[in-house]
Amino acid sequence: MRPMTSDAIPAPVPPPAPELAARAEQLYQERARGIHVQADHVFAGLLAVQWLAGIAAALVLTPKTGVGASSSVHVHVLTAALLGGVIAAFPVFLALRRPGDVATRHAVAIGQMLAGALLIHLTGGRIETHFHIFGSLALLSFYRDWRVLVSATAVVLLDHGVRGFGHPLSIYGSPSVERWRWAEHGAWVVFEDVFLVWA
Repeated sequence: MRPMTSDAIPAPVPPPAPELAARAEQLYQERARGIHVQADHVFAGLLAVQWLAGIAAALVLTPKTGVGASSSVHVHVLTAALLGGVIAAFPVFLALRRPGDVATRHAVAIGQMLAGALLIHLTGGRIETHFHIFGSLALLSFYRDWRVLVSATAVVLLDHGVRGFGHPLSIYGSPSVERWRWAEHGAWVVFEDVFLVWA
């Protein structure tokens, strides 16, 4: 092996001219905005479809409730229609009216995770439905903005903590669970976040 000579060391690269750096920043911002607008439009459609899917799931799983000879529409159907509509309405409105804005990205992240929380509730806390959260995080990473994942994760942790203590059947499918189960679920969410942010 030959020893390194002085001509093998590359010359330092001079810093770019201020005009070039400004143009590079402008191109980066334009590209980032295009990605954000595109993701906003995708989520506007996804949130609307999830709202309708929640209603359909409630109609299939618990269409009616009965007391004696009378029956009526189950509260899950009304919850899916009304609460699901409220969850989807604001982020969809922002995605269509103010695409690319920072506030829109965070509203979409919060709405997406609340839609997942509602779906978990409608299925009685089935563990398989929790995969909606992990898929949603992967989709939210399309924004290429790690702060969006922080907003989404905060909603998941808060939902699992509050419902885990107050109404564990709706989130874990069991009337009583270990006190720290929310932390276990949250740790898996943070685990995924680490890799999404890194990527």
